[in-house]
Amino acid sequence: MGARGLGVLDNCILSEELAAGCMGIYVSIFVSTLALYPIIRFGTEGQKERFLKPFCSKFSIASYCLVKVTVGSDPASMRTTAVLDGDHYLLNGTKMWITTGITPIFTSCLHHGTLKRDIRGLSA
Repeated sequence: MGARGLGVLDNCILSEELAAGCMGIYVSIFVSTLALYPIIRFGTEGQKERFLKPFCSKFSIASYCLVKVTVGSDPASMRTTAVLDGDHYLLNGTKMWITTGITPIFTSCLHHGTLKRDIRGLSA
């Protein structure tokens, strides 16, 4: 969340009100925000144009893949990897839950881009 120049307190109040009315709707909005954050914060202008513009042009839901069977939601302990294979990446790993993962328009998956297995090797 964080549109229209709202501050942290404003977003907290808005989040609490949405969650009080319907936790399912709040979680869907929050997960979409969580899934899109890596592109919003670190994406190139080309990636923002390719992924964010279509996502924001109509009602859309994003999914977020973090929780692993063996390590829970500890990102530094994940073993999922992404290897460049031609013009795409091949993900290798398992996830226990994929929040809003039934019919997402966009999915953000945390994975290790290197063999270094600590928090600094994570990518989305």
